Amino acid sequence: MTKQLQIALFGCGNVGQGVFDSIQKKQLGINIVNVLVKDIHKKRTVPSNLLTTNAEQIFNNKDIEVIVELMGGIEPAYTYIKLALKNKKNVVTANKALLALHGEELQALAEQQGVQLKFEASVAASIPIIKVLQESFVANQIEEITGILNGTSNYILTKMHLGLSYNLALKQAQKLGFAEANPSLDVSGNDASQKLAILCHLVFGKSSGITEGIEKIDIPDIQYALEFGYIIKLLASAKREKDKLMVSTFPTLVPKEHILAKVDNEMNAIMVKGDLIGEQVFYGRGAGSLPTASAVISDILDLESHRIRLKPNSLKEKEVHSRWYVRTIVNDKPGVLAGIAKIFAEKGISILSVNQREDRFDGKVYLIFLLHEIDITTVEKALQEVENLDFVHEKPLLLKVEQKT
Repeated sequence: MTKQLQIALFGCGNVGQGVFDSIQKKQLGINIVNVLVKDIHKKRTVPSNLLTTNAEQIFNNKDIEVIVELMGGIEPAYTYIKLALKNKKNVVTANKALLALHGEELQALAEQQGVQLKFEASVAASIPIIKVLQESFVANQIEEITGILNGTSNYILTKMHLGLSYNLALKQAQKLGFAEANPSLDVSGNDASQKLAILCHLVFGKSSGITEGIEKIDIPDIQYALEFGYIIKLLASAKREKDKLMVSTFPTLVPKEHILAKVDNEMNAIMVKGDLIGEQVFYGRGAGSLPTASAVISDILDLESHRIRLKPNSLKEKEVHSRWYVRTIVNDKPGVLAGIAKIFAEKGISILSVNQREDRFDGKVYLIFLLHEIDITTVEKALQEVENLDFVHEKPLLLKVEQKT
């Protein structure tokens, strides 16, 4: 009889419960020895004899080969993973925030101790993007990774394209369980940015980039983008340009015909471009108890195999260059367009097109600019001056624009 793999779960929330139930239902050769929880009296489907609050007991158990960390957050997960690796136990985790911050250090520690750290579930849940980058595409020079990595933001933007306001779309997402009661991590772009950081570490080396959320996008922006032939998506993107890397997580006007423009609701999609494979797109559910459990269990079962690992050479980061969408609210009077255009001209910013909307409110109008490709710092400096003009009524909205092919 094949010896069962002995594991311990750290955390038994939504994902942890999904992993436990899935392992129990399927004959996978995995035996759960212990489940570490904060409160052993909380109602769960886990038998009480498996529950413990004593992490040291698990670390000292030589029979336990794998620690599956599903607690989330930075601490105590960071401390526990380090202890597990130092005790020469393999670790499987879904903790994107921790990996974005400490992934490089923990991976080095795992290699030093001769054990494995696996984290497929940390990015896009059931989409096997980590395995693909580490194994299937190892012969490629990856030129670009661009994706929709946050289902909450994508759901909200999808509903806004159907006419719902941001607030109504958010409430609907919360009601359906796609958004937390406090959705700030998702709508701020930070969740997607953390996932992008993990992918960048695998392929390009450590990077940070710029991050912007979707909170300031309004229905008029959706309508104007549609008129220009674009759909607004929150895109996480890393693009290689020679020996430099351009990294951003930013609301972006995506051409309607682009495949990522067709990814709706809570779904995720990741486009990878390599020198041998060209462009390939991976699509699926990027969150949820069971899709995440699928990735976690895959990592557990994959621990015995030793694959070729991608060893990235860190690239210098390059400032983000893009075409840009700028939306301003201004007084409806002569000289306004000339005043803003003068600031753009002084900064060397070329205007691709400008559109003053016919709809007026309280003597104000929307003034929309599409700008030719230029670095974000120059645009932001110009917009600081624009915001200070006496006929401009709020901070201009800035979105990226993907060029149409």
